[in-house]
Amino acid sequence: MPDHSIDEQFLRRALDLARQGVGLASPNPYVGAVIVDRGGSIVGTGVYTYDGVKHAEVRALEALGGRLAGERCTLISNHTRTRAARPRALKL
Repeated sequence: MPDHSIDEQFLRRALDLARQGVGLASPNPYVGAVIVDRGGSIVGTGVYTYDGVKHAEVRALEALGGRLAGERCTLISNHTRTRAARPRALKL
């Protein structure tokens, strides 16, 4: 059985980031995003705080500052207020 402990660490970091939106994002969900490179290092993070502000995933991608240019990234999300967000691949 594969060891998922490193994945759990990244998920916990995303949850910690999401908690920064408590009291700010309502009625929207609290969202934290973490981008990890192939070597297992966190290279971008983002938090959703206010309606009308960029989503956490977008903010995390912007935090990369072009460091992963030419790479592919798969975004996985769940339902939002407006529609189901489908997994999608991006070319950075």
